[in-house]
Amino acid sequence: MRQSWYMQVMVWIGVTVLLLWSLVPIYWTIASSLTATADFNARPLNFYPVHPTMENYLRLLGFLEGKFGGVDVARQFRYALFNSIM
Repeated sequence: MRQSWYMQVMVWIGVTVLLLWSLVPIYWTIASSLTATADFNARPLNFYPVHPTMENYLRLLGFLEGKFGGVDVARQFRYALFNSIM
């Protein structure tokens, strides 16, 4: 039995909503990791990085000096990564 066009439209709307529900948080995580702190705190909020930077990743891996709240970011990341691997 063939589905009515109404049911096909409802199925595609449901698929679209589920894809957005799943993919938008992943996009936001990547976009915010590539955004500089000054741009991230700017208002109005940008939904894409205006000036993308790898500075956050370089600080995380220890190539740049980085302390957050007096804690060495690269050192804590290495401990957490080792813990996850074990």
